[in-house]
Amino acid sequence: MISFVDLPGIGTPNFPDLPTYCEKVGLETYDTFLIFTATRFTKNDLELAKKVKEIGKSFFLIRTKIDVDLAPKKGKAPINEAAMLQKIRSNLMDNVRDLISSEKELFLISNYDKDKWDFNRLIAAIGVVLPVRQRESLILSLSSVTRECLKRKANILKASAFAVALVSAATGTIPVPVVGSVINAGLIAGTCTIYYRQFGLHDRRLEEIALLDRKYWEIVKKLCIHSITDLASPILPKTSALTLGGIFESTPTVKMVKSFCSTLHYLVIFVDECEEAALAVWDKTAKQSI
Repeated sequence: MISFVDLPGIGTPNFPDLPTYCEKVGLETYDTFLIFTATRFTKNDLELAKKVKEIGKSFFLIRTKIDVDLAPKKGKAPINEAAMLQKIRSNLMDNVRDLISSEKELFLISNYDKDKWDFNRLIAAIGVVLPVRQRESLILSLSSVTRECLKRKANILKASAFAVALVSAATGTIPVPVVGSVINAGLIAGTCTIYYRQFGLHDRRLEEIALLDRKYWEIVKKLCIHSITDLASPILPKTSALTLGGIFESTPTVKMVKSFCSTLHYLVIFVDECEEAALAVWDKTAKQSI
């Protein structure tokens, strides 16, 4: 499990200085730190970064509100985005040069433009320092923050489909065809329900779906799940046919392989369609917000 704790800032009445802050907060109890700074890098930010390094912990230095820095100023010349971003990075680097090795450890982000600048890179960097299971939990918890998050999520779900297919293979050895088919259909339907929810499609309002091109609207409509029966009904005939068709001429090993391959194939296609629909919804929603 991953826990994010929103710690107070230094310089408030309850946390006037670094010694008081360290005494009350207990920095040693945390694994790593996200240090957010906006507009300018302060003395308190620097003291905190030094303290974190001093106790042997890592940190991510995150400069927020980049959209504000790049917003056109009335009566002034247009802002050169590349030059402004480099100026911000250089300023940060001048302050923490002794604490980090390169500008790659700095992250420029905006909450209102998550698909721009360093937001995706920040998520990837946090994932790198986490164990595999925690990294997967992080990505799966980020429903639709950015398009890149949706793509990473699809890759994780496809990998999990392999494990589900292994369980499905075991149903191929059940001697009673209908029983094996029903169990397999329930397994696949339950997994698809989880995948569907992971992409946030169950939370989409009708107004959002209505804005999609017909191609994607049809995909979302097809994937719309109201009950396990919705998914089990198209799956059950296929799995039953596979089992019944091979019960007499196939060995248990062959039936296991068939069940594994058909389940994996179905789940991968389902993830692909969910990803395609979720990306379409994301793109349409992003355009509407501009």
